[in-house]
Amino acid sequence: MAKNEAMVKHLFGDDTDAAKTAFGNNSMFLSPQFKILAADVRDSTIIKDKLVNELGVDTSLPTLVLTECLLIYMKGEDSLGVLTWLRELFTGDIGVVNYEVINPDDPFGRTMVENLENRGC
Repeated sequence: MAKNEAMVKHLFGDDTDAAKTAFGNNSMFLSPQFKILAADVRDSTIIKDKLVNELGVDTSLPTLVLTECLLIYMKGEDSLGVLTWLRELFTGDIGVVNYEVINPDDPFGRTMVENLENRGC
């Protein structure tokens, strides 16, 4: 998430509503092209409410979901739960791009492995 309003405007232009949402307690970043929502992905009720009722996301449209180092940090049943509610919520075509650590021997990978071990994963 960009740290200040000037950076958001530089990255996404002046037509974004990010200044109204990204810097308050709203935990949302809105632009004409996409919507970013910060939330506990295991709580599908809150996310569904925000996406559909607050943001007006049309769940019948083709949708791309991006995750980065997310599913690996959760228990298996929680990861499966997230993928299940995504499949159930979005009735149109959906793509999920999931980036996880791919090289456990580089500096980033070693940090990921250490974090996972500390969490008992």
